[in-house]
Amino acid sequence: MINLRLFLAVAVPFSTACGVKTRDLPPDVQEGREIVERFLAAELAGDYMSEAVRIYGCEEDFQPSTDKVEPVTAATILRVSTAEDTVQISVEYQILGYGHFGDQASQFTADARVDTVMFRVVEDTTDQAQIYCGPHPANHWGLATMERFVNTFGEASRSQRLGALEKAPTR
Repeated sequence: MINLRLFLAVAVPFSTACGVKTRDLPPDVQEGREIVERFLAAELAGDYMSEAVRIYGCEEDFQPSTDKVEPVTAATILRVSTAEDTVQISVEYQILGYGHFGDQASQFTADARVDTVMFRVVEDTTDQAQIYCGPHPANHWGLATMERFVNTFGEASRSQRLGALEKAPTR
């Protein structure tokens, strides 16, 4: 049996020290949606230095990789809900494949699929709503961002890219 006093004596200071704030109400739903929309816009533009891409709770660990990305044809918010102190936002990515970017050459590998990611927006210890660190999606780039690098692809990668674009579902 769990000793409730011991649990509260350890858990509450631990969660406070980690910057997790306990609340009864989640951030405003519209505000949570807007935060995720700004994140998606910056992510699809490949702007990983943007403040919109900052993830609460993993600032030290979150280092987006720009040498491997997943180009997408669309990122769509499917559902917005609340649970306890969190706004949960489900996003569907229509992924074309993988882009690998190196110093000498870049390549594209077709692997069309759909990926759904659940973003969680919480308020930090200063009452600012932010995306909380958790299972984070791979680096997604919009097609316009990927197009800036097409001239660095080899012929096989260009062909795969064109084939993937022709088969890509449209929303």
